[in-house]
Amino acid sequence: MGQPAKTEIKYSSSGVPFQVWEPPMPRIPDDWLDCSIYLYASEPDALAGIRSGGSGFLLGFDSDRIPGLQHVYAVTNAHVIESGSYTIRLNRKDGKVDVRDFDERNWIIPESNDDIAVCLMSALDQEIHQYKCVPKKMIATKEVVSEFAIGPGDDTFTIGRFVNSDGVQRNLPTVRFGNLAQMPGEPLKQDRQISGVNRPFEQESYLIEAKSISGFSGSPVFVTWSITSTRPEGKKYDGTHLLGVSWGYVMDWERVHDNSGRLLELGTKVRVNTGMMGVVPAWKLYDLLMRPDMVAKRTADEDLFLSSTKPSTTGLSVLSPESSPPASDANPTHREDFMRLVGAAARKPARED
Repeated sequence: MGQPAKTEIKYSSSGVPFQVWEPPMPRIPDDWLDCSIYLYASEPDALAGIRSGGSGFLLGFDSDRIPGLQHVYAVTNAHVIESGSYTIRLNRKDGKVDVRDFDERNWIIPESNDDIAVCLMSALDQEIHQYKCVPKKMIATKEVVSEFAIGPGDDTFTIGRFVNSDGVQRNLPTVRFGNLAQMPGEPLKQDRQISGVNRPFEQESYLIEAKSISGFSGSPVFVTWSITSTRPEGKKYDGTHLLGVSWGYVMDWERVHDNSGRLLELGTKVRVNTGMMGVVPAWKLYDLLMRPDMVAKRTADEDLFLSSTKPSTTGLSVLSPESSPPASDANPTHREDFMRLVGAAARKPARED
């Protein structure tokens, strides 16, 4: 993602040469915006584009047993679900939106109380839906973080919902850029509202130096190559990984002054945004999705698909033909015939507006 740094010789007004260093600036492939989804309190709110709720994204687990299919999960923060925003809105290729009216029973929150939540999606169709899944292989597990020495200074970007300009009739995701500022260490304190009551939690987190406001909660945070970062000898970090899930921005309190700059003695304080984003490490998400019950659910869906002439496609979506493996001795069925079968089975009619 990152491009090599550039240096340029410029001259001052007196003719003295000096060198200007231009840091790498990542260019986000346009289709990565399609991993973003919006969360709302209800289907009417989603259709109306109400300014409430949060962000999320789609994560895909390719099936090892069925070439051309994948399990698709919606991912967001637990606090977004706990506040009542269960309903998903995603874009369609015809310029409209598809709304999935879930409730709290569809969302799984880890027993550890980490601020993440996942929901197994029903089938998505690449001919109807404008979407992209973050693949499982991009998750920055602890092993990946160690292998590539991911750490402070690495470039990051976040794709989410800027509620001041998020798109009323259609999702218009916004990208925010920053840098990894602190690795997970002492957990950060956060307040999560459950049934209208704020409860204190401590969340193991990355700190990202990036501007964020309400609405970006649940956004995916990616880390990409930085030319100034130190890598282990012989290692070349040439990719992008899912670093984690944004849970919000870190706040602080400042004393209030009057118009002349004098500190008020009343003890009045105001909350200020520190410019630091808290991010749940992606390995927490990986651990949740690899729980035995989650693995068993994926296996059961695949068993049902393989055993039925009209397969159930709950949690299974069709990949593009280019994404599926070619026919082989282990998989003798012609890919064209196979993809036509699963495409017919998985295709969901467009929503009637």
